[in-house]
Amino acid sequence: MNKLSQGIRIDTPPPEFRNLRNVSIPKLIPAFINLVLIAAVVLFVFSLLLGGLKFILTGGDKEKTAEAGRQVLNAILGIVIVFSSWAIISLIEQFFGIELTTLEFPSI
Repeated sequence: MNKLSQGIRIDTPPPEFRNLRNVSIPKLIPAFINLVLIAAVVLFVFSLLLGGLKFILTGGDKEKTAEAGRQVLNAILGIVIVFSSWAIISLIEQFFGIELTTLEFPSI
């Protein structure tokens, strides 16, 4: 058993994990925001396509046509809200000189 554990060093990580020492919460916030934006775009495209497909396949039923139209409208409103909030955050950052996404505040 001693021979098996002699070659393993617990104090240093393997080379592929050495960059994890540089990971911190302020660095993860912009990555998380980008991930949310990408997920919002993917969901928008999926919802828009599904709503359009429902609209095409309604067969003239007014209730189903209205439901498909609401789904398309909700998809468009959702993406507008997501990118409006991103634009407002960017505007606040530029106007006040505060990095909201990285938690870095200017010194006075």
